[in-house]
Amino acid sequence: MDARYAIHVEGLVKRYGPAVALDGVDLRVPAGSVAGVLGPPGSGKTTLIRVLAGLTRPDEGRVTISAPRGARLGPAGPERDPTAVLLFDEPTAGLDPHGRDRRWEEIRRLVRDGATALVTTRFPEEADQLADRITALDRGRVVAEGRAGELRRRIGGRVLQVRVTVAADGDAVARILHELTGTIPDRDAGTGLLTVPAGDVMLVSALVRRLDTAGIPVDELGLRLPRLDEVFRSLR
Repeated sequence: MDARYAIHVEGLVKRYGPAVALDGVDLRVPAGSVAGVLGPPGSGKTTLIRVLAGLTRPDEGRVTISAPRGARLGPAGPERDPTAVLLFDEPTAGLDPHGRDRRWEEIRRLVRDGATALVTTRFPEEADQLADRITALDRGRVVAEGRAGELRRRIGGRVLQVRVTVAADGDAVARILHELTGTIPDRDAGTGLLTVPAGDVMLVSALVRRLDTAGIPVDELGLRLPRLDEVFRSLR
């Protein structure tokens, strides 16, 4: 095993009867880093944690942990072990924002002291804020891996978002966006915000012309970087 990595997983498979919880998972976690494993419920995150902690035997594959005491479920307790490999399964589930921030800082402190941490989460914001590298799981398979910025670039450029002034115009704007991009835009039912990947920067000017022609006013129109949840949906 390469000494740079505290966790090295190759071809990990775990089945529960006909259900495949992990389907050929490869994972390498550099020592002294925070690795994020992002995925929805049922993606295999908890099974991965249990295999790494030695609580569940895999059906296939190889797991290597470069720590004298192996991988342990966090939190680590009061002792500070610079060789520790700590596993956190959904560590902020059920916490309010203040509790979440405290838990994030606890994990960061442990890593500053020399530990390595693997954190599973269903929340893209948590993976973005906490992890040095992110592995996205879906149905037991790795669908993407990299730093947050690298994953954002995979869907190509930026996201165009539009908020109409009059709610009744939302359907018309959605049709225009579909015609211009070939993609059905996402719509936030609460805010009315429409979003669509914008691979071409000329899309903004084309949309403005179409809105002017149709006489549709908008409160917001602009480009932004994609969020990790949008990246994840595009990769599933």
